[in-house]
Amino acid sequence: MYQFIHIETYARQASTKQKPTKKAGAKTEAKVKTKQNVSRIIAEAIRAEGNCPHVTDPKPPRYIVGDDSVMQGMEAEIAQNLEAHHKRVGGKKVRSDAHVLLSGIASFPRELQKTEPDTYKKWESKTVKKLKKKYGDNLKVVLMHDDEDHPHIHFYVYSAEKVNAKELHDGYAAAAHLPPITKEAGIAHANAMRELQSAYYAEVGHACGLLRDGPKRKRMDRATY
Repeated sequence: MYQFIHIETYARQASTKQKPTKKAGAKTEAKVKTKQNVSRIIAEAIRAEGNCPHVTDPKPPRYIVGDDSVMQGMEAEIAQNLEAHHKRVGGKKVRSDAHVLLSGIASFPRELQKTEPDTYKKWESKTVKKLKKKYGDNLKVVLMHDDEDHPHIHFYVYSAEKVNAKELHDGYAAAAHLPPITKEAGIAHANAMRELQSAYYAEVGHACGLLRDGPKRKRMDRATY
C-alpha cells in the first residue's frame, strides 16, 4: 500500500485554449483543453447536487480546517484579493483564466483504514500538520470525503499576496525562472514534484506504513510488489 498526494492549480474560468491532439492513423486536430474551474471545484467538494456524478451516494464532507461558510466564500474572497492586488500594482487586471487556487488531494487505502483505524487517524493528523507547516495561513480549508473507493483529504490554498496560484505550486515555482516549455523547465518541474512526494513520505507516509512508490514504478506486477 503506497501513498498518494497530488496538487493542481485552477482558474476562475477554465481555459479555452486549444491544443493539438492526434490519434493513431489520424490527422492532427485542435481540441479544447478541458479543465475544472474554481466554482466547479467548490461545488464538487461540498457535494452540490449534479456536481459529483462519479460518486454513487454523495455525502457531505467533514471539515478539518475551515468550515462550509469558508468553503463557499472562497471564490468571493479570491476575487477580493485580485481586486486589492490590482489596486496595489496597477496595470492590467488578472485574467479570468489565470490560476488563482491551488487544490490538492491525499488519499489513504480503504482496506488499511478498516483493519487499522488508528493508523488512519494518525495519517490524517500528520497530513494536516504537514499541510499547515507547508502553507501556513494560505491553507484555507481541509476537508475529508469518505464516500468514494478510498477515504481522502482535499485541501485548498490561496494567497492575498501571491495571487498567482502557480507561485504556491512546487513544480511551477521551481521552473518559474526558466524559459517556458523547455527541457530545463520540465526537468525543474519534475524534480520539484518528486521532492514534494519525498517530503510527504518522510513526514507522513513512512510513519504510517505506506510505501513511497507504487508497483508500476518498480516494474513489478501487483502480486509480487
